[in-house]
Amino acid sequence: MRRVRIAFSALALSAAVAAAGCGGGKTAAAPAKSSAAHHFMVMPTWSPDGSQIAWAESSGGSKERIWLASSNGSKAHPVTQPIDALFQLAWLPGNQLLYDANFRLFRLPLRTQRPVLLDTVSDSSFTTNRADTIVAWGNPGCPMCGGPISVRPLAGSRTTSIGGSKAQDMSPTLSPDGRLVAFSRSFWRKAAGEYGPPAGIWVSSTAGGSLRRLTRSGASPSWSPDGRRLVYIDHPNNLRLVSTLRLVSTDGRSNVLLLPGDDFQDLSSPPTWSADSRSVAVVVIDTGQLLVVNVATHRAKAVAGTAIGRVDGFAWSPSSNTLLVTAQSKTTGCTLWAIKTSGSAKRLRSTC
Repeated sequence: MRRVRIAFSALALSAAVAAAGCGGGKTAAAPAKSSAAHHFMVMPTWSPDGSQIAWAESSGGSKERIWLASSNGSKAHPVTQPIDALFQLAWLPGNQLLYDANFRLFRLPLRTQRPVLLDTVSDSSFTTNRADTIVAWGNPGCPMCGGPISVRPLAGSRTTSIGGSKAQDMSPTLSPDGRLVAFSRSFWRKAAGEYGPPAGIWVSSTAGGSLRRLTRSGASPSWSPDGRRLVYIDHPNNLRLVSTLRLVSTDGRSNVLLLPGDDFQDLSSPPTWSADSRSVAVVVIDTGQLLVVNVATHRAKAVAGTAIGRVDGFAWSPSSNTLLVTAQSKTTGCTLWAIKTSGSAKRLRSTC
């Protein structure tokens, strides 16, 4: 599954989804901010050729506009009217954007700048395959929300349901060729009257059929662009305050620890692969620090330290050597950065 162009903003999503509730049709609040007049930028994303960037931006209130610029930050301009409850943003081939707003999925041709409604969805996030021909979504993570993974072609309207209605199926990730989908599952606990902790990573054909269990625990899987393995977040012994990253092969035979967890270390989801499948990036939520983990050596390093502020969104460039990052701090305000994996950083935009 290609993640280089999908905008990530776990901190914004968590606040918005909490306010939105557990299903389509409900109105969500804007990403977390200190006041109604606070300016923020989230959901950075790259065009497929790396020549353009897009992000969501608000100058106050609960609505955001999608902005577009050259990769160096020049020629920045909005391409939409204010959008209510904008959850996720991605770039499609043919100079188009894909976004989820208030549990509705839209395609936005940048030539006309007229959004086209594709579907009503049950979740605040989605995933696409490498060719961007298939999209999938799951269920929100509220204790009472159950249901299947939904998969459909972007150019069609037929939706396939995977996993049934007796489990909480969440956080899908498509294989690069779009033939398989991996996701996490939780099962109903009658005594507690709610769904339990994640019961591992499962895999199914996108055409439907039987499920195959890859792991006994874990959630938020992300398929590597080379199709060989998945990275996912695990909570040892179901300790929610300790998050680790693990790698599992697509046949489930190999499962190794990629990033150990410290006490009170909560990681953003999903962890995000570089296009060359050599690195995984993730945000430590309590510190707002962006980590890049080398998959071969398992070594993690903080990108740009804490000088840019708390990271609340990032996306890998198609070349895998740069991260587009949105961050906030008391000294620099709300900023958009291009950060090399070597550590050098260039501020592209500052709005407050």
